[in-house]
Amino acid sequence: MLQIKRIVLSLSVEVERFLDLISCHLSYSKQAFSKARQHLSYSAFVALNTRYVNHYYQYTDFLEQFVLSAELSPCTKGKRALFEEQYEQIRSKEMLNGLTGLFLMDRGYPSFELCKGIDLRGDAFVIRCKAGFNEEVKKFVKEDIEEKWVSFPYF
Repeated sequence: MLQIKRIVLSLSVEVERFLDLISCHLSYSKQAFSKARQHLSYSAFVALNTRYVNHYYQYTDFLEQFVLSAELSPCTKGKRALFEEQYEQIRSKEMLNGLTGLFLMDRGYPSFELCKGIDLRGDAFVIRCKAGFNEEVKKFVKEDIEEKWVSFPYF
């Protein structure tokens, strides 16, 4: 619990406060805490985050700034493949609880197939893309405006 708590004071003070909170009468150094932390499995954090997000969205009607899914993977795995896996996880676990999701993506993600899939499932997206991504984007860049709503027909 201490690892996922927002630590604002020194680590030694936070460790002592946490031990008091759980009524533990033992004492641990910050070095012992740091060493023990190295043995934690990432899967525990994934499970805790999923449970927290699911619980949160059961009792609220609005979105907050939560990480719904995160994954560390080899750089040989493509961004789009990672996104599609995470998108499926979010949708299959009902993390959005029937709400429309807004997915923000950086360069390297844009593809018509990806956009179509998100749109057909009723979600929204914003993707930063290269100036030459397609003809509509090229026109937008030439117009030198800040924003524009563009619809792309499905093929």
